[in-house]
Amino acid sequence: MTRVFTDNEIAALIEKLEAATGPDRALDRRIFLLTRVGWDERSYYHFCGMLPKDSSNTSENNKFEFARRHAPHFTASIDTALTLVPQEQSSNYEVCLEQHKRRTRTYWDVTIGHMYHDAFHGQHANPAIALVIAALKARAAMASAHEVSNV
Repeated sequence: MTRVFTDNEIAALIEKLEAATGPDRALDRRIFLLTRVGWDERSYYHFCGMLPKDSSNTSENNKFEFARRHAPHFTASIDTALTLVPQEQSSNYEVCLEQHKRRTRTYWDVTIGHMYHDAFHGQHANPAIALVIAALKARAAMASAHEVSNV
């Protein structure tokens, strides 16, 4: 189930990812809730059915609790971060992960897309986070292009 998100939501999340010092479960949950990558409707409804039926269990609370328990480790695992690369274009996209060492720092640079045009970049000290940043930028661009084509 793919969720449509706003440019502001994605920009705010990318800003938090760029400021992160390492893997972060709170960011994993935000990515999970924003993109719904790895979201399983059947598991979600089963999970909601197991919750006590009281007034404190709103739909938003249920989603947050489900994400807290089930969000993939996007910021800790390169393999999991790769699941964020848009599938609609993945056969045409190249994913390039390079490590750069400078005098004062070492960082990872990720490029998703075509190397000479429409490429999306992410840089971070953590390779999984760099990949997540680039993948979210690609998803945001695809969502924007999809909105424009539907107008």
